[in-house]
Amino acid sequence: MRGDERAVSDVLAFIIVFSIIITSVALVYGTGFSSLDQVREGEQKANAERAFEAIAYSMDDIETGAATRRGGSLELGGALLQVDDSSSVNVTVNESGGPQLFAYENTTGSLSYTLDKTVIAYENGAVLRSDRGSSVDVQRASMTCTNDRAVVSLVLLRSDSNSLDSQGGVEISMEERETKLLYTDPDGSTLNNVTVEMTGTEFENGWNDAMAETGWDTSGGGPYECTDVENVVVRVTIIEVTYGSP
Repeated sequence: MRGDERAVSDVLAFIIVFSIIITSVALVYGTGFSSLDQVREGEQKANAERAFEAIAYSMDDIETGAATRRGGSLELGGALLQVDDSSSVNVTVNESGGPQLFAYENTTGSLSYTLDKTVIAYENGAVLRSDRGSSVDVQRASMTCTNDRAVVSLVLLRSDSNSLDSQGGVEISMEERETKLLYTDPDGSTLNNVTVEMTGTEFENGWNDAMAETGWDTSGGGPYECTDVENVVVRVTIIEVTYGSP
């Protein structure tokens, strides 16, 4: 009987050890692959952010007149790419303590990359990122406010391309449609107050940071103000964006 008891004990021990091994493997498999997916997704978003910075430099070339057309590429990896037209910009120039001198309003348009709850976008010259509703600026726009000068350089996007959800790469083409000087007061004969308001954007916090970095008063959280400046320049560049699989 003692021999039989030892045999039963050995079997029970084997079963227990085997169960522990199987459970450990299952736990490592589940948590390990989950962690790998998170790392892969995080790296994919970081790559997309860098790609949008490169796109912004290409847009800058068109905005500044260094080129009329630029191209780029982006790996979607299941993300959604689209040009959204829900945001608008409103610019006004008033003589300090006096009448309104200029007003302009138009749809901004933003090229956006959406993966899970993260959105990375090029909007009105800036690159912005939103994660679960909280946004930051990645690259600021070409709008500056100094002690004596306000420069508002708007970049408006237009596109006939449909939204694209793909696992592969996408070729993006950017072409100047129009560049126009909207308003200028270069002689400094009067002091001016300039106001820029972004509406319909999902990157409100990001815009607050971006405008504050270039000298604008963002204490009210928008509209953004540049007060008592002698020189004002307001210009706009409209860019046609097309994209599709290579």
